[in-house]
Amino acid sequence: MRSHLKITLLIGLLFILLTTKATAQLPDGIRVIINIVNTQINDTQDILVDTTFINNTQSEIKLLKWKIPTTGVLHEDLFEIQNSRQEVIKYQGRIYKRLPPQENDFHVLKARESYTVKTNLALSYALSKADFYTITFKQQNQLKSLPTHFRLLKDRTNKAALNGIQKISVKACTSRQESRLEEILSEASVITTVTSKLLHTIKPENRPYAERYTKWFGDYDTDRYDTVATNFQTFQAALDNKEITFNCNCNDNAIAYVFPEVPYNIHLCTSFWDLYLNGTDSQSGTIIHELSHFKVTAHTDDHVYGKLSAKQLAADKPDTAIDNADNYEYFAENANPYFSMYTTGTADRHEPDNSKATAKLILSGTPQVYSINTDKDQDWSKFELFFPSYINLFITGPENGDTEITLFDSNGKKLVSNDDRDSTKNESYSEISQDSLPAGLYYIKVNGYKNNTIVKEYQLTLTVLPEGSNKNQDSKKSAKGSLNWSLFLILFWGFLLKEKSTPKNN
Repeated sequence: MRSHLKITLLIGLLFILLTTKATAQLPDGIRVIINIVNTQINDTQDILVDTTFINNTQSEIKLLKWKIPTTGVLHEDLFEIQNSRQEVIKYQGRIYKRLPPQENDFHVLKARESYTVKTNLALSYALSKADFYTITFKQQNQLKSLPTHFRLLKDRTNKAALNGIQKISVKACTSRQESRLEEILSEASVITTVTSKLLHTIKPENRPYAERYTKWFGDYDTDRYDTVATNFQTFQAALDNKEITFNCNCNDNAIAYVFPEVPYNIHLCTSFWDLYLNGTDSQSGTIIHELSHFKVTAHTDDHVYGKLSAKQLAADKPDTAIDNADNYEYFAENANPYFSMYTTGTADRHEPDNSKATAKLILSGTPQVYSINTDKDQDWSKFELFFPSYINLFITGPENGDTEITLFDSNGKKLVSNDDRDSTKNESYSEISQDSLPAGLYYIKVNGYKNNTIVKEYQLTLTVLPEGSNKNQDSKKSAKGSLNWSLFLILFWGFLLKEKSTPKNN
């Protein structure tokens, strides 16, 4: 019994020693001290902490205001709080999409000056269980502190955090803003739906080469890819089925913010209305950014801001990129609507096209880029002639590439093939010229030399000219001349179809 009492007294003494103050000297001369106002807290008391920043240098230092705690609900996750089982307590404060900092976004600490702010942690963290807690000011821009401690004596409801959120005044948007929001929501829904569908339709074997995906989420990994795809499905479902509440009440130097624990409630700041509807860092993209923060959707964080930082994050830390809101926004805003954009030398956007049945349409005068990405890979394409015509098929590509090209009729009968355009000049790419080809459907097959050559990237150009055109003319000139002829064919064919479909008067 006495042994048990001694242990209890020792633990109590240790707790008192630990929970007075915590301080850390930083290399740049800033010292951060955190002090728990009450180390023993009941179920009705605020959980108050004083955070002091001290400038020990002989010159002034500027600190970003959003890296400094506030008196009310925090504007950023600045503290790390762990319980006795070393579980991190969830942050429930605001998460912003910010603009680059301006001069008034900095707090100036003069030489030898200090600044202290008192914060109620209960407004921003899910502190509800009686337990022993450790708190540390996070290392943000070289700001940090040693840990300090407090104890919650009784279980408490987590209403404090939500009450803090609910106290924010909600101002109605103007009629003009309301009208604009309908258009913004519609656009956000469109780009989310398109992105979600493309993520799910691309074939698994091609996913490692999807340039748009790897650009924003890093090297392909099945689990990461599935996470991103699932999250976009969740965004799509929210935009389609949930009531989104907007609050046009924010005057901060930011674009928008949300509380992750309060789903579908988005606060829009003044700068939001200066953005374009779509494109990079747009209004519709911002909606996706903020939507991703909610706990019920993807519960993302803001590890980094901006395109360059987001791309670098994807390259260096893909596990973190799939948890960063800007990466989802930029991925959805990507100007190229075709998700099947593959990295050079691995696949091309026309895949699958390995057979006559999967051949893709090629138009005269419109060069198309393909890749022979495996030994046995074949690229099939097709075109249609409406009149007897002269055609030229011309392949160019990187140095040391070697292709074979074959032309087939609509029944799959081989008409002509070519290996080297001019072996005497070491031109190992292929070319076919044929005159007086009858009207009809034709197929083109391109493969690596003897089906045993990989060609990282090559360009195939189809030129269609009137029957009897000069077969030996320069291909570039041919391509230029073919445009008018192709346009004529298209217009004439459209005229025939219109005539055929127009009812005759009796």
